[in-house]
Amino acid sequence: MTLRAWRLAFKMQRLELLLFLSAAILLVVASLLIAWGASEARASFDACYQEQGTDIGCAASPSLNDFSTLGGFARLGAFLTPFALGLFLGVPVVAREIEGRTAGIAWTLSRSRSRWLIQRVLPLVVVAIVLAAAVGIGSELVTRTNPYADYAANPGFADYTSRGVLLPIRAIVVLLLAIAVGAMVPRQLPALLLAAGVTVALFVGVTIGMDAWMTSEARPIPFDESRFGPFGDGPRIFDVAYREDATGKVISMNDFYNQHGDVALPDGEQDPPGFTQVAIGIPGDQYWIWAMRESAILGVLAVAAGGLAALVIRRRRP
Repeated sequence: MTLRAWRLAFKMQRLELLLFLSAAILLVVASLLIAWGASEARASFDACYQEQGTDIGCAASPSLNDFSTLGGFARLGAFLTPFALGLFLGVPVVAREIEGRTAGIAWTLSRSRSRWLIQRVLPLVVVAIVLAAAVGIGSELVTRTNPYADYAANPGFADYTSRGVLLPIRAIVVLLLAIAVGAMVPRQLPALLLAAGVTVALFVGVTIGMDAWMTSEARPIPFDESRFGPFGDGPRIFDVAYREDATGKVISMNDFYNQHGDVALPDGEQDPPGFTQVAIGIPGDQYWIWAMRESAILGVLAVAAGGLAALVIRRRRP
């Protein structure tokens, strides 16, 4: 990529790039401040509790509830970032050129349409990756400093879709998909609406498929380890069941009550005699395995969307 290509990409979408750069900086700074404030508030609360032996009078302003709420807004912003970046940067790449009747000139001056597309898209891909990754890092810190959770060492699947490595790869998929839709629908507003609808449908399908895949590989997890905190590292839980102590057989809650009905529990016991309650899910230490699997699927979709955009542009009349 030449410096001229970068200048052209910035000139063509200056407003969008400046807006998203400013928004990403604000979101990252806000995430860092929320993470720092939540850590300080939690440390102050823990010190007060250890000193007094009770949480009475340990509330501060802003409170743990306030930081939990602010963290929720920051994670929501991180979740939406890849979609906003991809749609508003991707749709105008081709649709604006055709709508403004400048596509024919641009394509004629370039050695080939494919070369033109690469020069226009590559800078935007780099920008989307950098901004989404920065927001993902900020959201990662917010998750790790959640004042009501103790999984700083390994948050596992906590806030799975709004932090970390999935944000940049999602931004790339949406960007290339939006470019392809913009090439097929040469009007920016209709292309934006259509691209948004296709994106929602695509990611709903990916989410359903990933959940089905995870469910098929879920296993019983001891109930203490299924919780966030010192005994757990953010597992992905799909169901709760009983495991028969003698045989190790796992029975769903519905099947258990259909077979045994309501069982009177001995004093101090939470599980029926001979059974132990377990959670059915994916342990948190497998987060990276599943994140890489989903990233690979999204990578294939990104390649397909990019190929579709190139094919449409090569065959399209200005």
